[in-house]
Amino acid sequence: MQSIASLQASAQSISRFSNPSKIFRGPLQIHGLLLGLILLFSTFSTAGFSQDAPQKPARVDQPLLLSQVANVETLEKHGRTLFEKCERPDMIPAMEMWLKNDLKELKGVDRTRPLGMMMYLGDILTEPMWAATFIPVTNVDEFLGWMCSMPPTPGTFQKVEGSADRWKVSFGDNANVHVVSRGNYLIMVGEAEQADRNFPDPGPLCEPFATRYDASFSGLLKNIPIGLKSVFLEFAKTTLRADLQQRDNEPAESYRLRRASGESVIKQFERMVSDAEEVTIGARLNRETMVATIELEVVGTPESKLVKAFSAFPGRHSQFGALLDRETTLTVGVSTILEPEQQTLLQQVWTTAEQVLKKEIEKSIAAGKPGAPTDIDAFQPLFGALQRSTQAGLVDVFVQMIGAERSQYEVVGGFRLPGGEEFPLALQKLVQLIKDRQPDNDRLQKLELDVARINDFPVHRATLDPNGANRRLYGEDGGELAFLATPEAIWFAAASKGQAIAALRKTIDEAAKPADDATRPERAPILVTAEISRWVDLIDRRGRAVETFKEESAIAFKGTGHQVRFRMKPSGDALKLQLEFDDGLVKLFGRLIARSQLGNEL
Repeated sequence: MQSIASLQASAQSISRFSNPSKIFRGPLQIHGLLLGLILLFSTFSTAGFSQDAPQKPARVDQPLLLSQVANVETLEKHGRTLFEKCERPDMIPAMEMWLKNDLKELKGVDRTRPLGMMMYLGDILTEPMWAATFIPVTNVDEFLGWMCSMPPTPGTFQKVEGSADRWKVSFGDNANVHVVSRGNYLIMVGEAEQADRNFPDPGPLCEPFATRYDASFSGLLKNIPIGLKSVFLEFAKTTLRADLQQRDNEPAESYRLRRASGESVIKQFERMVSDAEEVTIGARLNRETMVATIELEVVGTPESKLVKAFSAFPGRHSQFGALLDRETTLTVGVSTILEPEQQTLLQQVWTTAEQVLKKEIEKSIAAGKPGAPTDIDAFQPLFGALQRSTQAGLVDVFVQMIGAERSQYEVVGGFRLPGGEEFPLALQKLVQLIKDRQPDNDRLQKLELDVARINDFPVHRATLDPNGANRRLYGEDGGELAFLATPEAIWFAAASKGQAIAALRKTIDEAAKPADDATRPERAPILVTAEISRWVDLIDRRGRAVETFKEESAIAFKGTGHQVRFRMKPSGDALKLQLEFDDGLVKLFGRLIARSQLGNEL
């Protein structure tokens, strides 16, 4: 078994981690499907230099990193259900034979408890981290005998003299693994000194994660010593600020903007390092719905600045709310509020951009280039609208891709920009000014102004380049773009020739309809949904792998859901980023694995 081989190899070279590359053997030699994941975590046994035993043995040595798999039993059930649902039940006997013959039924392993790996810091910053693998067992001697019987090198084990809870496993040539028991677990390391640590019981340590995820990896930042965290933070801040000094010949406006942006990044970084307690990425599968979820969760210290920032990041009522639930190929929606620091930074961005633009126009006028003093004032309505939007502190944006057939798609969108009643006409004058100033720009000269009216606001239209993406979406001629400004927003639509204005009109009319907020689930500040089945048709690449992917997609997506959904929202003292995959995508994953297992590699 490859995990035992890794334990043997790591015992010979404790200064680096074992590097298993294959979990499945025989007919199941692929990406570590499901049950392979359990072995992946168990293969990492040990690394790093030895550490002294703690002066206070009663103190439990908590890890910095924790990776865990909920239990073997759950993963077995996931594997069987996956192959049944994706109509590849022929893979179930192969999986069972692998467990029986190659893994010898994992003798001595408790299949109902979490297992995985804990990572610890070295004694000093220059020392690497080292790992402690933990396995739940029902019978110690049976498990150690199973471990020693696995290929490639047979081993022997014996109890450490004078100790009731420690064993030494030898694989020859001074390759040793040191084993210590904690509760119903065996913890394996590569150095005797590491085994002296007062390890926590892995069961209670994993419980908060195993109840939520089938597998997870966590950074337990709360376990970093405060002194070490402070040293690291000061070092990082000093390094980052060193890069914020004014550069040779850098304009003052650009420097102030870069400095403000850098200080904002440093502040966010300091808040994260100081106040974050846990960062976890985990995955789970609902066997009833076959919906898979990958989640990133950042947990902050209660009442900290980081948690307060999370609570200030709720979803807000969107001007485009009535559009976000309609059926689309892709929807991206952002509706949230800015923090005061973000508002200040953005206001400085607009102010600096306006100052730089004015200077460039004044230089052009002084040099006798086309332009007039009124050029400067023409940009004021745009920057004024941007400043008012920033002062309001609300970000409200949406983009959608609509359609189901190649060359007949529409891409529509809008963003809130409270420019006032004069803004639509002011924007038209600005576009005309830019067009007049660049008579040799063919693309700008093809820009048509005020070609139609929607709610008495002028619509402008531009021809799109007939490149590969535009041809796939809008047809061989590349399509067109229509846009307009209202007192509250800027809207756009890209579609086939002659269809963009109609798509824009329909989108604006639907947005004006009242949204049924009573029946809509809680709106996340950031929401993305994608209908993957429609994206498959847009793949132009050729070859065996692509054709295989399309064939399996057609089967997996039949009569099932095929959406991917991304949400980012606060939850108590945490911020969660969730990525959900519908059952059709999970079935596609199972079919591709089955096809690869049987020698029909992608």
